Amino acid sequence: MCDDLGEVLDQKHIIDIGAGSGKLWETALKKGLSPKRLDLLDPALNISQALERKSCVYPLRGGLESFGTSTADVAFFKQSFHLALKCLGDALFDYYLPGHTCVVLYMPHKPEWPISPAFCDLYKTKEVIIEDIARNAGKSVIKQTRFDFPVIMSRKEWCDMLRARFTTTLHSVDNNFIENEIKWVEDHYPGILSFNDPLKCLIFR
Repeated sequence: MCDDLGEVLDQKHIIDIGAGSGKLWETALKKGLSPKRLDLLDPALNISQALERKSCVYPLRGGLESFGTSTADVAFFKQSFHLALKCLGDALFDYYLPGHTCVVLYMPHKPEWPISPAFCDLYKTKEVIIEDIARNAGKSVIKQTRFDFPVIMSRKEWCDMLRARFTTTLHSVDNNFIENEIKWVEDHYPGILSFNDPLKCLIFR
């Protein structure tokens, strides 16, 4: 956030669409990122009191459509772009002004998680090609980059995440799919999992 996106985010008015708990911003502010204003938007916004007390932070509880066109310099999506697109369709781009910057963090088209071929096929059918959507909307792609996070966790932790349907790709599947996926992980992986968790970043305006 600070090193790779600081030039885009520092001293800017940012609206984070789908801010959730705001933990990302707590860390970024502690590490020196200094936005001019930070609008944190989420229907289920649940930020800490410490973050809410920051002078630059403006909590907005609700959906983007509840607040009209944003005057922010930067619209920021952390794995929430596809949800906003599903809700608003092409009208999504009407909610921030032309010429302003959009930063989208999202999963690559092929995840590097420890998942079965069935899960991988399901993921592919659900993916949103954000690059194509941006270009089809007449936006200019300024930068594409990728962040890689090495992960080590127990097999139990991963299976618990599956049971909790940790990604929106799993929200529509039945319990049988989840149990089959857990069995596949148990059959193919030992007690400790080690894998790469990548995020792509697309910046366009």
